[in-house]
Amino acid sequence: MKELNSLVVAENPFVQKLIVNVLKNYGRCDAVSNGMEGLEYIKKSISKHKFYDLFCLDIEMPKLNGLKLLETIRMLEQKLETKKKCIIIMVTSHGEKEMIKKCCQLGCDSFLLKPIYKNNLIKVLQRHKLI
Repeated sequence: MKELNSLVVAENPFVQKLIVNVLKNYGRCDAVSNGMEGLEYIKKSISKHKFYDLFCLDIEMPKLNGLKLLETIRMLEQKLETKKKCIIIMVTSHGEKEMIKKCCQLGCDSFLLKPIYKNNLIKVLQRHKLI
């Protein structure tokens, strides 16, 4: 299986570290603490033609929240006419139906509710055939 190229965008250092520790076992994993930094990493990866396979985005972040970053990623994919969409997993402590509905409308693929458990993350990765 191909090496996974992923980006974790999460303000909480504990959540970020937990996700990175799982993902780094399957390939390259970058991590940043806010949406603006995430957007810069995404633009850099596009310019180098090294697209990410997976994004884990926290919904609540400073500077640029996960919803806006999700929307921006999907718009960039349309603009670039990429053949394969990346997998986007939203990380949240909110399980409200309206939030989930909004994320789905914007194009997220899965959710992880906090607290994050390693086994739940691995199951999501397997479901999307990333590992």
